[in-house]
Amino acid sequence: MWHAFAAIGTEMIITKAGRRLFPTIDIHTSGLDPNGFYSIKVDIAAADDNRYKYVSTTGWVAASNGNRVNHIADQVVFGECEHPNSPNSGKFWMSCETISFKKLKLSNSKEHYKKSDCIVLNSMRRYQPRIVISKWDRDHTAPVDTKIIIFPETRFYAVTCYQNGQITNLKIRYNPFAKAFRD
Repeated sequence: MWHAFAAIGTEMIITKAGRRLFPTIDIHTSGLDPNGFYSIKVDIAAADDNRYKYVSTTGWVAASNGNRVNHIADQVVFGECEHPNSPNSGKFWMSCETISFKKLKLSNSKEHYKKSDCIVLNSMRRYQPRIVISKWDRDHTAPVDTKIIIFPETRFYAVTCYQNGQITNLKIRYNPFAKAFRD
């Protein structure tokens, strides 16, 4: 489903109270040490340092260089959401059919900065969700190895209202919480 959205420029609504991502970020793991101890989280980094605007004839275009927002390569993270089952054994994670971050919310209010399930972003910017898997030491006190996985198709523009009508239609078609908007 992410590919369908990415093809036209995924947009995610951000609100003061926080809005859940759709599509959600769902993963499956393999290759972990069954006896190892792991935490899994999603963080969100800037995809670039531009502000964007939506032009109906051409789509999303860079409007200006943003206020010193750093590139994703610089690993500037705007927030993170640890999975509620973290930390847990590799055996546990690999036995999960799906590891879902369906409760992750996006907000534009700094009041939510410390909430564990809410990430604060700026509108009209492009972001990249990242999966972060950390293996912990035997005492579970410090990570000894961390892998960051990026799926480019999950990049999105943060908006306060949808700009592209095609995105609105896809969200209504696929989001089970948008039943009221269907014909």
